[in-house]
Order: sequence, then C-alpha cells, then structure tokens
Amino acid sequence: MKAGEFSPVHGAANRADISTRAAISRVDYGTLPGIYDKFGEGTNGFYTFAFYKSGYVHDVIIGPLEANTVYYYKCGGNSQEYSFKTPPPLGPEVPVMFAVAGDLGQTKWTSSTLDHIQQSNHDVLILPGDLSYADYYQPLWDSFGRLVEPLASSRPWMVTEGNRETSADLAKLDRTSTPWLIAIIHAPWYSSNSKHQGDGEEMRKSRELTLGDAHVDLVFAGHVHAYERTAKVSDWKVDHDCGIYYITIGDGGNREGLARTFLDPTPDWSVYREASFGHGILKVLNSTHAHWIWHRNQDNYSVVGDELWLTKTIGALTKKQKRGVGL
Repeated sequence: MKAGEFSPVHGAANRADISTRAAISRVDYGTLPGIYDKFGEGTNGFYTFAFYKSGYVHDVIIGPLEANTVYYYKCGGNSQEYSFKTPPPLGPEVPVMFAVAGDLGQTKWTSSTLDHIQQSNHDVLILPGDLSYADYYQPLWDSFGRLVEPLASSRPWMVTEGNRETSADLAKLDRTSTPWLIAIIHAPWYSSNSKHQGDGEEMRKSRELTLGDAHVDLVFAGHVHAYERTAKVSDWKVDHDCGIYYITIGDGGNREGLARTFLDPTPDWSVYREASFGHGILKVLNSTHAHWIWHRNQDNYSVVGDELWLTKTIGALTKKQKRGVGL
C-alpha cells in the first residue's frame, strides 16, 4: 500500500468475501455520505487449506487520500455504506492517538476490548501480533473478520506477525521530523510473568543495541496474556539515561485466558504488572510530550489502570545523537 492510499482488506469487504461467486473488485468512495465521486478497481482470488476453500478476497487500492478526512465508501458495487477516517498529517507537532491491543482472539473479552477501543476515537490501531486464534481451523478467520469489521473498516490497523527481525535502518531517521520512535515486537524482551519466559531473549540479544543506538522511545509487545510496564531498562538493568520503556499488552482477550502468575520477587525494572484484559491508548501530543494510558475491560472507560507521561527535549536528543549516546 503506497503512502496516501488505504485498503480496507479486513474491513467491509469481508462480508462479500464469504461467497462462492465473486463480486466486482471495486470500491466507490467520496467525502460525503451517499456521494461517491471516486473509485478504485483491483483483483480478487481465493485460497485453499486442506478441505477449506475461502470466499473471494478482494484487493483494491484507493487514493491518494487527504489526511484527517472522513471518507464514505461501498464495496463491490452494492454493499452497505461504510466510512473510515484517515490519520492526521505527518508532522512533529501534530497530535495523533494510537490504540494498542495484542493477542486478540474471539471471546467475550475480545468483544469487550474492541468496544472499549471504539470509545477512544483513536487514529490508528496497533496490534503486536497474534490474532484470530484460528489454529488451522480456517473458518475462524472468517468469523474474526466479522468480529473486527466495525473497527477495521473505519481506522487503519498496524499488525506485526510474531517474532520478526528489525530490518529498518533506524539510524538514518531524522529525529527532528520524527521525534518519537516506537518499535513493535511480539514476544516481549522484558517480562516478569512466568509464562513464555525467555521467548524473546535471542531477539533481544541481537537487536537491543540497534534499538538503543537509534534512541527508540518505547517498545510494545504481546504474546504474554497480561499487562506489564517497565522502567527505562537496558540489558536487564534499570537505565534512566540509555534505557527504553517496554510495555507488554497481550491482554486483548482470547480463549487461552490470562497469564496470572508473575515472578516473585518483582524485578526492579518492572514498574507495574497485572493479569487483566484490556487495551492501551498512546497520545502523542507534540514533539516533546506523549501520554500512555492502560484501561481494564472490567472498568468504565474513564477509569485509568496505569499511565505514563513521556517527555523529552529535542535539543538534548540531537546532542545525544551526535555523541552516539542513548536517550
């Protein structure tokens, strides 16, 4: 998908996908309800797995699109009308809100997580791996598409798939125009939960210096079905100068349940930990301030379970970059 373009792959097209006859691969759209003065056309196909044959999957790219704009659209020529909102324009002083939830399955707790997220009016949803929990039973991908359709058809999603290597050349980023740098992995590098201990250690050993040299501000992970936030940490030690905040948020809700047991005593780098289903909101306010909030599903949306203010001085960052020192 090119910059300025949007493809509602897991969204409204999903209902038309589960059919034995292909609809036309076309999306009509515009900025007013019921008025579609633009359109995009694409391709369709299906896949098979063992005895399963999917419905038709449509791939349509539309755009270019204006930032921070609501578009109304129909898929396949005769679907109901949907709408989506594009993210704010790029810029170091432009506010943007990210919803974050990991390990989304298909349970009542998943529905609760999605309902809570929908109340946030977020700009983009970040999902640090593990979704559907189909476990080779392919029809569950179809039901997962229907479950997330209200959110996925209306906002962009950014999903990571398991333990992927960090391949971007982070050192070349201009931190004046990109003041905040956030990494997304699946298996956490720092976790005091008894579940999945060590699953991310090999990746941490090979990539932690890369993230530190690039002055990454925050790392999101899933995999462990609980919530945990660390202090600034590096190589298993609290490091307020060169460390990175790590947040495990694999608590979106799935059939495997919560990982309820934590190591005792609590490591000094673990600031807050709790085995509850929920999601988080990261509000990037400007180039120097960002606010993280974690919400439990069992609470009213206004209740804050955990929070962290992130602050920085751009001038200090530039100087540390030149010296090669982590932030």
